[in-house]
Amino acid sequence: MITRLKVKGFKNLYDVEVYFGPFTCIAGTNGVGKSNLFDALKFLGELANKTLLEAALSIRETETEKRSKSLDIRNIFFNDGKEYAGTIEFEVDLILPETAIDDLGQKAEATTAFVSYHLTIKHNEETRNNSKNTLEITNESLRQLNQTDFKRTLNKIGFSKEWVKSISGGVRRSASAFIESDAQNVTISQDQTSGRKKTLLLKSLPRTILSTASAIETPTALVCKREMESWRFLQLEPSALRSADDVSEANQRIQANGTHLPATLYRLINNNPNVQITIANRLSELIDDIFEITVDKDEKRDILTLMLKGKDGNFLPASSLSDGTLRFLALSIIEADPSEQGLICLEEPENGIHPARIPAILQLLTDISTDALLPFGADNPLRQVIINTHSPLVVSEIDDDALLVAESTPYKTDERRFEGVSFKPLSETWRIYNELHDSTAVTKATLLEYLNPLSFSQPLPETEPRTLPKNPHKKRRVIERPEVQLNLFPVLV
Repeated sequence: MITRLKVKGFKNLYDVEVYFGPFTCIAGTNGVGKSNLFDALKFLGELANKTLLEAALSIRETETEKRSKSLDIRNIFFNDGKEYAGTIEFEVDLILPETAIDDLGQKAEATTAFVSYHLTIKHNEETRNNSKNTLEITNESLRQLNQTDFKRTLNKIGFSKEWVKSISGGVRRSASAFIESDAQNVTISQDQTSGRKKTLLLKSLPRTILSTASAIETPTALVCKREMESWRFLQLEPSALRSADDVSEANQRIQANGTHLPATLYRLINNNPNVQITIANRLSELIDDIFEITVDKDEKRDILTLMLKGKDGNFLPASSLSDGTLRFLALSIIEADPSEQGLICLEEPENGIHPARIPAILQLLTDISTDALLPFGADNPLRQVIINTHSPLVVSEIDDDALLVAESTPYKTDERRFEGVSFKPLSETWRIYNELHDSTAVTKATLLEYLNPLSFSQPLPETEPRTLPKNPHKKRRVIERPEVQLNLFPVLV
């Protein structure tokens, strides 16, 4: 789980720092840079098991590149209009699960739950003409965070003391740095402070040190690697969601595009028959007449087909459902699947959903993420959800402490002016009042214009900030903010 991400020099993320809770919604207009934050996370996740070049090539192409059928590695670097940035820097603070399995089937146990991973990548122009890979690592480190300070930060964000205690209870003391580097070399330390160290030349590395971690020598790094590899970027496609599965695929889980919906549900039902009732009840929040959901196993053709039973008693295949309903069904199955852990990113979850049902899908996405008030465990897995949207309807229904608004932001250096993107929280939320960073809150005028673009014409004066509610865990939707209601719903005379 990510608690903080800092990115410098990636696409239009010139200098961005974002804090995350269990559920975060990023809102903004088309083209402002919402998806670039997802791309930064995807790049980091790909670097956990791919070479630098392979990870860079996995990032989405620009429209120009699609038309020209060519890909310039430099396009993942920030461009101020005249030249590309020379480096990309990442800092990510993570809460790690307790264990992971390496490529040889060996179990690794993390010696700390709280780590910070730093990575700097350089574009080397000197190797451009004689090498396909012009990317070079100039800094990589994985360090244990100060547990006392980190727990205090989690409490301020909204994680209860019971949750924090359950995720970090019994953790052993470990080395202060598992991976560290200087100007030329990177050093790998075993988890125990008395363990041996290995030093490698940075410039010669085709991939990150983290991507090579093993359970025997660097178990905490291996757990971190597996955590980053698990990050999911869902792009649920209707054709994939409608596809049947072979019986031989019965142990699969839902893929990023939505394939293996029947196989995943079949596995869940075999492990716990009550899951049918749970998913049917969840789906009934979107469709009133859903009575039962099951998987039909065709013995002759060895095919699994997802079926739904209406209150009239008739069964229909899931392929007859609308695109939006299929997306909702896929997310309902993900929520019920205990093997689903880690980060889940989803763009525009409102697609195909009737406006009246948007609160239902937002509640589902919130429920998929870990409950910060309850102890971590089998019934409350370590899951995190980040979505992005440009829908005013979605923004109006979001808990206001879960919202970040993406805005174009001017920057100025000694030589030039240019624009990047920033992610601004609302006032009176933990992102401001816990002083985790000095980000300026999104203005009321911007928020109102976003929520009500047709009727809003003139910027309104800012009001004095109010104090925080007495109950820091009380949820409030954006649309319930007094200044929003006053201007969205004016009193009729």
